[in-house]
Amino acid sequence: EWTLPGVPFDSRGNRRSFTIASSPNEPEVHLGVTFYDPSSAFKARLGKMQPGDAIYGGQIRGDFTLQGNQNKKLAWIAGGIGITPFRSMAQSMIDQKLQADIVLLAREFLRDPYWPLEAAAEVHQPIAWPKQYLRAAAAGTAQRNGIIED
Repeated sequence: EWTLPGVPFDSRGNRRSFTIASSPNEPEVHLGVTFYDPSSAFKARLGKMQPGDAIYGGQIRGDFTLQGNQNKKLAWIAGGIGITPFRSMAQSMIDQKLQADIVLLAREFLRDPYWPLEAAAEVHQPIAWPKQYLRAAAAGTAQRNGIIED
């Protein structure tokens, strides 16, 4: 559970549960949060946070790193905010320079559709661009022909 100082109580109190989306190796904590309009007093305050502002966590538990044999093929399926543990696991794999065959099906690509391309480039893994992105690549480039390499 997380709470923010100075947030008034609403019908749900002044605490919320969020999933940590950062890898254990990242210096900052990333939380998985969806904002709706209108937001609760808590989410309105959370959305206005600046670097250095305080948020307090309690009852933090769970293990969102990849365990066991990384040679297995993985299928990750998430709807909505349920993608946040996968972000943690994927970033942890990048940090550790691990490789695995993973298929991810999720809504998150609507928010950051380029994340798979950026992650693949970070680990020097050529991947095919999704077909809907190809028209955005310059004519005659490798990307326009369906392959991205760094």
